[in-house]
Amino acid sequence: MDAAQRRTQLHGRVFLVPALIVGVLVAGQWQTQAGRTPLASRYQLQLEEAVATLSKEQAQLKVELGRLRAELDATRHRTWPRAVRPPP
Repeated sequence: MDAAQRRTQLHGRVFLVPALIVGVLVAGQWQTQAGRTPLASRYQLQLEEAVATLSKEQAQLKVELGRLRAELDATRHRTWPRAVRPPP
């Protein structure tokens, strides 16, 4: 076997080892995904519902906070004398 053939085989091995490692990792991940139970899927659905509920509640609270800030500003402007009003 001459030097060129040895070099070609070496290059083939250099690519073969990482390819095998990636293949093992992908196969392991695939097995993990395939092994999911219906309970895990149901748990995922519960999380999605909780996120949607909390997002809706957050939007409502932001609206309420804006209304309360406006009410507070209006009260300050009515009750505080002009000379002692706090900066906005």
